[in-house]
Amino acid sequence: MNKYLQFPFLFSVLLLIITFTVSVKAQEVTSNFSDDESNEIFPYSEPFQLLNYNWEISPVSSKLGIEESKEEAIFQKYHYALEYFYDEKGDFKVWELTHHIIKINSENTLKQYNKVFVPLQEGEKLVSLKARSIQIDGKIIEIDLSQIRKIEENGFFASSTRFPIEGAQVGSDIEYFYVVERSASFSGHYMYPANIILKNVSFELITPANILFVSKSYNGLPQAKQQSDAMGRNLLSILSDKIHTASSKSILGEGSLMRLHYRFSHVLADEKYADNSWENIANQLASVVYPLSLKDENRRINSILEELGANKTSLLSQEQKIKAIEDYIKNHIRIDENVSHDSYSLLTSLETGMSDSYGVLRLFGAFFQNADIDHRLVGTSDKKYFTFDESFPSWDFIHSYLFYFPSLKSYLMPTEINYRYGYIPYSLINNKGIFVKPPVILGEDIIAYSDIRTIDFIPAQSHTNTYYKVSFEDNLNTTKINLKRELTGYSAIDYHAYYYLSDEPEKAVASRFDIRAAEQIIPEHVDITTIENHYYDAETVRMDLFKVEGKISSNTLVEQADETYLFKLGSLLDAHPKSYTQKGNVEKDYPEEFKTVIEIEIPEGYYIRNFESLKKQVWNVEMGQMLMHFKTEATIKNGILTVEIIEFYRDGIQTKEQLAAFERINAASVNFSNTVVMIQKMK
Repeated sequence: MNKYLQFPFLFSVLLLIITFTVSVKAQEVTSNFSDDESNEIFPYSEPFQLLNYNWEISPVSSKLGIEESKEEAIFQKYHYALEYFYDEKGDFKVWELTHHIIKINSENTLKQYNKVFVPLQEGEKLVSLKARSIQIDGKIIEIDLSQIRKIEENGFFASSTRFPIEGAQVGSDIEYFYVVERSASFSGHYMYPANIILKNVSFELITPANILFVSKSYNGLPQAKQQSDAMGRNLLSILSDKIHTASSKSILGEGSLMRLHYRFSHVLADEKYADNSWENIANQLASVVYPLSLKDENRRINSILEELGANKTSLLSQEQKIKAIEDYIKNHIRIDENVSHDSYSLLTSLETGMSDSYGVLRLFGAFFQNADIDHRLVGTSDKKYFTFDESFPSWDFIHSYLFYFPSLKSYLMPTEINYRYGYIPYSLINNKGIFVKPPVILGEDIIAYSDIRTIDFIPAQSHTNTYYKVSFEDNLNTTKINLKRELTGYSAIDYHAYYYLSDEPEKAVASRFDIRAAEQIIPEHVDITTIENHYYDAETVRMDLFKVEGKISSNTLVEQADETYLFKLGSLLDAHPKSYTQKGNVEKDYPEEFKTVIEIEIPEGYYIRNFESLKKQVWNVEMGQMLMHFKTEATIKNGILTVEIIEFYRDGIQTKEQLAAFERINAASVNFSNTVVMIQKMK
């Protein structure tokens, strides 16, 4: 199941195209299994594998070797299976089985695994569920299912089943399995977790005799074997005694995990019903995003374009038209994936100001066509999850969408309000994608020409430059700071969004400053005096530069120790990354540079006692190129101490060597955030 699918409605519509062609073959599948060939579709009468799945009747507590006993937990069984079938109504469905046995070796993992969570989306149902604990002495405690409560959810899941495992303790086994029924997805993937040993690993995908799926494994997972079972059904399977993958600590995140992708290939003996090429995917995508009959919608859209001065006869440049259209849609249409109106109706979206992501794609496509703007629809994957694979055509590799403008060599992200024309998420850059032209009619066929290419995009440099002027009053008890911050590139995008979307923009921007001493819970109050922001202004040449100026008055940034005053200089490094490491992964999305300049007016009769210690330098060079750098310089001139801190990362983290260098440089930055300036009274 594709948990990263951002356009569920679009995907379901596209599946209808495939489902319609495949479901006409249901009779062929029926005739292979049903005694009464006059029955159009058979009910649950066949001994399906997952419907009758069960666990071992008399299990014993699993044993571990000496090395394995040092692990906090081990999966003694890790089984996942999918079984596709036609229900009594002729709908193509799938059963999804998850079966785990976990050896608990610590109190921490007991807390982690002692609760079972079974989430259900709208339309899904729980077919079977069992859970038990197997104690060291052999005692088995099975969960009483009558005591399990179904919980209604308000978010992505419609409902869920959650319950603790009674009798579980350190040293025992926790075992559970459940089967969920849902509408069939014709592509998907399954990921295996890192940093824990998985034993007795198995995967199965079962389809009717005339339906063929194919798969591909990644990151060291064994390739699935294609075979038939005793009843002639098609079976994709993986068996492995043991899998153990350490976290990669890279910006690829989950994309570096072992995983398997699967997809519908074709109906056997009838290649007409196939979904095994990027050309097919492009045609299906184009037919949904670019419907050919939009007379009423086009009239309304052309009226809006005329108001914007962006219609076909407009004297505006292509870039100005694109910006005007983008600003109109993103300012007037709010994305809500749960909208109740018919998402096919662009008129409804324009009237209500609401649409799902799929409807927004269609709106942009219709506006661009009516404005005579040459463009391509781009479908791709997000590299944080996995890289687009040209060799394995699948909808699973299309969960992010862009528009590309060939004459301008630029991109637009239609469904993210933070990203405006000229900027796209960094995790989409240098990934491949399918570039689709709006469809054309050739005879009786509707064709959408497409090609696979790399998303070549060179973003502007991302900088965060901060300037502080510091002085003291009241015998150094009060610190007065004038500040100015300038951001460009990706560094500025969040600031633009905070300012643009907030009802109190100055307050929202002030909250982006986190200036405080280490012991402070609440950061210093920043009084914003000036903001310069043109990112969302379509009538000017869009500037990604964000400028903010403000003032701070604090009585907590200086401490006294006898005749020495300690000014907490490191507190002003709030713009620098505290740490990019979270949950074992380095989160470093894009190249960026941080520069902070602090000018401190030295009080008369005082000097800087630790001046030399304010100078530091750590760097990493590969093949003659500086890739990462942390450097501080300090000078004193005319009674002013100037400390300049520069920290930059030329690229993301891809190798173990880069990771080691990154951690060293990032640690230097974090350590410097504890630096104080020792202001000593002269004798």
